[in-house]
Amino acid sequence: MSGFIRAGKRIEAILFIVAAFSAGLLFAQGKEELVRKSLPILSDKIGSLDQTIYPAFIKYAASVLRPDSIKNDDDLASLFEERESLMNSLSQSKALCEFLLEESQNRETSGDLGAYRSEFGLIGIRTVFAEGMFAGFAEGPVLEELISRVASEPYRLYIRLVNAYAGSYGHEYTYMDLAPEMEAIELAEKLIARYPGSKYIDSTMEILGKALFPLTDWHVLLPRDPTAAEKKDYRPSCIVGELHLRAFPYMTDIGQPLKFLEAYPMSRFHGVVARLVKEPSEIGDKGVYAVIVDEFNDIESAHKAILTYLLKGIDIPHLITRSETSYLVVYRFFADPEKAEKALRRIKNIEPNATIHEMYPPRNY
Repeated sequence: MSGFIRAGKRIEAILFIVAAFSAGLLFAQGKEELVRKSLPILSDKIGSLDQTIYPAFIKYAASVLRPDSIKNDDDLASLFEERESLMNSLSQSKALCEFLLEESQNRETSGDLGAYRSEFGLIGIRTVFAEGMFAGFAEGPVLEELISRVASEPYRLYIRLVNAYAGSYGHEYTYMDLAPEMEAIELAEKLIARYPGSKYIDSTMEILGKALFPLTDWHVLLPRDPTAAEKKDYRPSCIVGELHLRAFPYMTDIGQPLKFLEAYPMSRFHGVVARLVKEPSEIGDKGVYAVIVDEFNDIESAHKAILTYLLKGIDIPHLITRSETSYLVVYRFFADPEKAEKALRRIKNIEPNATIHEMYPPRNY
């Protein structure tokens, strides 16, 4: 009799496994049907071009299109981690990226590029373009009504910050319009001030440092004709980052920090940007005299040091890479040694060990 019982239990277990498998299969099929119905063009294209990323695309898209299980910050964070993973996979898909690049190059003859962009947008993924051509993916607004209901205030603010900074990606000249960076700075300042103990502070600081970079680490390219700067209509050419003369894609406009000063008078960085506008670093055809305040053997430490200065209201904005193990934190640099000496005397009140070094931009620039 016990043999029949054991056999019956085995049959029940097998039937349970089969039923569970069938239910899971139907659930997966339901997800795919939902996505294919809502995103027909995109799902067909990804399915035909790259089956390796197709399951992850279906899973993420279905979670956005039917977000019944999202109840709190942790659920949203898991969804956004899934989005980030998917965007990385999409960016690494050679077939998909080549297709979108070709579509963007032939947009006059192809009518589907707008549809792909629109369907990506429905699931919170923004397609980024530079010089009119496809360049990658970035975060976009998604589930805004749901977020307003279930997310905590600091997380809502953090999501707005991420979306604002994502608007800075792309463009032919990356730093000619810094409106997204300015908005990101404002939101980061609010989050830091209101929720200093938030678990999103570290990520906020990281975005804040990136957003401040083009508004602070820039220098003026001196004209070949010294008398040009004396003309009333003179507008200096400005370049973002490092010690170089390369205009593309690092060119910016002096109007950008001026806009920041006008639009955000209450920012804690207002004084820093104002002092940089009043006396920016300069570079000419030859070397410069750099006022160096610190040196690190890794770039992350140098970035952190600069952000710390900026947060304290100290206008020490420049990072100059000397080698793979030497990253310099620099107050100012000038083609004129007398300007450098004056700057050195000023900054020694804050950093007594500051020194001047003559440096030259890389030859490949």
